Amino acid sequence: MVLLVSPAWGQLPEKPQQLKDRAAEAEQKGRWSEAAFLYDQLHRLNPDDNRIRDRFQVCLRHVHQTRRHRDPSFLKAVLTRDLPGALNIYEEVLFRLQGNYLEKDRVQLTPLYQRGVQEFRFALEDEAFLQEHLHDAPTEKVRAMIASLAVFSTREISSIQEARKQVLSVALLAMETLDLAPAVTVLEFVCGACNSLDEYTFYLTPNQMQYVQASLKGEHVGVGLKVIWQDGKALVANVAPNGPAAVKGIKVGDQLVRIDGQGVENLAADLITGRLMGRLDSTVELEIVTPNQSEPQTVKLTRQAVRTPSVELDPELREGVGYVRVLAFQESTPQELREAVLQLQMMGMKGLVLDLRGNGGGHLKAAVQVAEMFMTEGTIVVMESPLKRFKNTYKANNASAWTMPLVVLIDGETASAAEVVAGALKENLRATLVGTPTYGKGLVQCPLTLDTAPSGIWITVARFFSPSNQPYNGRGITPNLAAGNDGMEGQRAEAWRTALQLTMMNR
Repeated sequence: MVLLVSPAWGQLPEKPQQLKDRAAEAEQKGRWSEAAFLYDQLHRLNPDDNRIRDRFQVCLRHVHQTRRHRDPSFLKAVLTRDLPGALNIYEEVLFRLQGNYLEKDRVQLTPLYQRGVQEFRFALEDEAFLQEHLHDAPTEKVRAMIASLAVFSTREISSIQEARKQVLSVALLAMETLDLAPAVTVLEFVCGACNSLDEYTFYLTPNQMQYVQASLKGEHVGVGLKVIWQDGKALVANVAPNGPAAVKGIKVGDQLVRIDGQGVENLAADLITGRLMGRLDSTVELEIVTPNQSEPQTVKLTRQAVRTPSVELDPELREGVGYVRVLAFQESTPQELREAVLQLQMMGMKGLVLDLRGNGGGHLKAAVQVAEMFMTEGTIVVMESPLKRFKNTYKANNASAWTMPLVVLIDGETASAAEVVAGALKENLRATLVGTPTYGKGLVQCPLTLDTAPSGIWITVARFFSPSNQPYNGRGITPNLAAGNDGMEGQRAEAWRTALQLTMMNR
């Protein structure tokens, strides 16, 4: 399975220098999520500036570090390993990185080990880590441990066994100096090796692994809620139709305050999602504040198998033009889209607007299948990878492809697998693209499940190019018709007018 995703950090800023100042301030004060958000915006403005990219990656590593040490699945299922078990995880991770990562020169053993030393130093300077694991440790001992890491960081590593030996030495020293559980130290080396390769590769905790696998299939055991952080509040962004939350009357815009009595203020959105998921028929209590109430109400939900639709259909035609939005690419997306378009065709649709705005990507195979639905022939995407199973050129061969006039809506959050579809349809002259330039993510990731722990690695395994062999990464796709000043509805209206004109010309 291959999943293509992009972090949704927001839209491009207007004043880069002000943004640089804010990013530097946030980084200096340890506000890692904010700093990563700002550096990512700067990186989009300056894709060739390696310093900005490096700062973004460092801040992102801190974000991952804070999240995992607040993730119950990581604390219980991984950090409880004995020392040999933790070292076995480290060995397997090094082996998997060397065997699967896209750029072989970035997974040499010495740099992987040194990045682990750096990750452990980050941890010893991180408040969340210190509170969780070293709240009684004297400050001077923590500083002494940080200073001692300078010696370890210069070691040259010639084999995985040598890396294991060096990490063991660091873990034993930390246990002696700080009374720190050895597995905790080893797992910092594990995560350092994964999280420093690029902005998309990182270690997956058990909760994150479960979420990734559920996202691929578009179904999971949970309550049918998607939560995002906005203006300092955990707000409900999506409610699955007929799911447990929908049945209980929870709506988009409601604020989630607590899960099973515990506040969510320090949890990232993916960790909130992890806590909402669980065993079939198990229960969870949520405290919800609706927009017209000041006091939270407690809602008890029973977790069920929930299917998350990836396609939204406007059931009404406007002068023969239909509208379908694809929110993400998952295994069910081709069938969902097929059913939506068939419904519109039965109503007499003559032209179609396909909305890919905000679509951060998803399943590569699903994206290829969606593109082929509109193409009788032509190249869809070119894949490059050192791994044979990912090195491929996908071409359309569909005599029954849809031929209606097509307009595709795109924006700065259209990314990865969504760019595969938009780029294929544009370069094969099958669609007119309306909106703003896309995100520009031409790298492919997939989840690797570890044998030594109930967790995994989200790893970059390939890069992809447009049908004319142009890179997407750092460049994105430029629309045929720019439309970005009138908001979401203004862009949709422009797409409708364009589709209507194409439909009239096609008669």
